[in-house]
Amino acid sequence: MRTYPDGVLERVQAIELEMLVAFDKVCEEQGLTYAIDGGTCLGAVRHGGFIPWDDDVDLGMPLPDFLKLAEIASDVLPEGMSFHWSRTDEGFSPMFGKLYKDGTRFVEDDFAATGANECIFLDVFPYVEIEEGAEGIGRLRRTQTIQKLLYLQGNGEPSILESLSPRWLFALGFRAAHGVLGAVSSRERLERRFWKACGDVHGTKIWANPTAAKPFPFADGIMFPPSRIKFEGVEVNAPGSPKDFLRIVFGDYMSMPAPENRHTHAPCVLDFGDGVNVMEGR
Repeated sequence: MRTYPDGVLERVQAIELEMLVAFDKVCEEQGLTYAIDGGTCLGAVRHGGFIPWDDDVDLGMPLPDFLKLAEIASDVLPEGMSFHWSRTDEGFSPMFGKLYKDGTRFVEDDFAATGANECIFLDVFPYVEIEEGAEGIGRLRRTQTIQKLLYLQGNGEPSILESLSPRWLFALGFRAAHGVLGAVSSRERLERRFWKACGDVHGTKIWANPTAAKPFPFADGIMFPPSRIKFEGVEVNAPGSPKDFLRIVFGDYMSMPAPENRHTHAPCVLDFGDGVNVMEGR
C-alpha cells in the first residue's frame, strides 16, 4: 500500500481545511445547503477534525443545491478553487463533483488510467429524495449499478481490492466488461439512465446519496437540514443528527479500526504546485 512521506499528509489536510472554510462561506453567501459527509463527519465527532490518516473531505448537498453550485461555481468560488464533474471534465467517471485546488496535482491510480486530471480536492456528493421502503431502496440499487457501469465504461483497469481473488481473473473480467460497455453503450446514455433512476421525487424528506458504493436512506432530520459542528477548530455544517448519521453508516463508529484497515487515497502523483511529485518512489 502506498504511503505518504513524512509531513505530506498534514500539508494536504491543511489545504483541504482552507478549501472547506472557503466553501462554507460561499454556501452561506449563496444560500446553499451542504453537510460534511462520510469519514469527514466521523472525524469531526470522533477526532474533532480529520481522521488522522484521512486525506480527503466529503460533502453532501441536496441535488438542487448541487446543480446550482455547478452552475455558479466559476463566479462565486474564490480564486484558486474550481468545481468539476462529468459535464466539465472528459474522462470523469463519478456522478458526483469535486472542488479542486487549482495548480496542484493529486492523481489517483484510477484517474491516471483514464487520463483525467485531478487536483487536491473535496468530494461533493448530490443527495436526492427517495420513496420510503422497498421502492426507494430499489431506486438506490439501480443508481449504484449504473455508477459502477460508468466506472467500468471509463476505465478497463480499475484498482482491484485485495479481498478479490484471484486478482488476474477479476482484471480480465473488468477489461472484458469495459470493452463490451464501450461497444453497446455511450457514457451519455449511461448518464441519462443514472439521472432517470434518481427520479423526480419531492417532499419525502428521505435523503440518499445515489453515487455511494453502499447508499443509505436517511430520514428527515438525520442528514438535512444540517447542524453546525467544530472541525479542526472551525465551525462547518454537519448532518442534522451526526450521531444517528454515523450509526447508520458505520455502526459502532467510536471504535478505532485495526491499523491494517486505516486506508488513505495516497496518489501516484502529488504536486503542491511547484512541479515536484513528492510521491516519487513511494
